[in-house]
Amino acid sequence: MYFRASNIMFAPIASNGMDTETALPTYGTAVKIGSLNRISDNIDRVEASGYGENARKVHVDEFRSYGLDVEITHIPRATYASLNGASVDTSSKDITFKDNDQAPYGGLVCVRGGRDDDIAKVLGATSRKDGYVGVYYPKLKSAMQGKDISTKGENITLVTEKLHFAGLACKNHVWCEESDEFATEAEAVTWCKTKLGVSSD
Repeated sequence: MYFRASNIMFAPIASNGMDTETALPTYGTAVKIGSLNRISDNIDRVEASGYGENARKVHVDEFRSYGLDVEITHIPRATYASLNGASVDTSSKDITFKDNDQAPYGGLVCVRGGRDDDIAKVLGATSRKDGYVGVYYPKLKSAMQGKDISTKGENITLVTEKLHFAGLACKNHVWCEESDEFATEAEAVTWCKTKLGVSSD
C-alpha cells in the first residue's frame, strides 16, 4: 500500500521544446514546488453509444484531458507566481495577479512510496520492504483556484496550499508515465529528474 508522497517538481516547457508526434516535451529550469501533502489526478473522458436494431452497435470511450489537484504545505511566493504566470515586483516582492496572466505549460513529477509484502516480492526481498515509484505528467499548466482563509478559534485547523493543474495528452498520446518500483526514494527521484532534464548531483 502507498502512504508516502514527496519531491514534487515543475519545469516549464522550453521555447523550442514542444512535444511532437515522436517526442515528449523538453524543459527549462525545474523548481521544487514545496513539501508535497497529496496529489490526485482526475481523467476527463468522452463517451457515447450508438444504437440500431434495438441494440447497442457502437461504443466510443476516448480520453479528452485530465486535471491534477495538488496540496502543498507551503509554496514559495516566487514559485507560486511563476506557476500562475503572475508578476513579482523586483523591489517590494509583491505579487500581482491579472485577468490576462498566462500560466506556462510544463512537466510535473513526484514520488509516491509504500510498503507491502507484494512490493517485497517485486524487489526480490524476503521480508516486507519499502518501494518508491516516480510519476511524470509531461504537459500541464496551473489553473488558479480560490483560497481558504480562516481565523483561529477554539481549535486550530491546518490548511494546505492548493494548486490545480489542467493537463493534456501530448501529440504522441502520452499523458502520464510511471517508473518501475525502486528500492530507494533516491532512485525514484533520479528517475523524476531525468524526465525533466535535471542532472542528478
